[in-house]
Amino acid sequence: MRRLFPSRRAEARRTLRDRQTLKHRLLSHGLPSVTRSTADTIVLKQGDLFLIADPDGQLPATTTHGLGLYYRDCRFLWTYELRLDGGALVPLGAGAR
Repeated sequence: MRRLFPSRRAEARRTLRDRQTLKHRLLSHGLPSVTRSTADTIVLKQGDLFLIADPDGQLPATTTHGLGLYYRDCRFLWTYELRLDGGALVPLGAGAR
């Protein structure tokens, strides 16, 4: 008589094989993320909303940073550059207070 359902051991092997395949697929597609250091950034947080920006308040238009406006761990704004007469602004001061 044929079994209709696979045994638990076969199910566990298939699940492990699926996880290993997924892990290999994720890790073999190059680098998942390349970001610069965020050690010298400014972070503003209010509840689930937070902003990570350069010390001058800019979010540069490059793709190699983790800066932006986040809400519940989802980035909604990744670039914001304010220019005056085509030039960058000069920060006068910043503080964490």
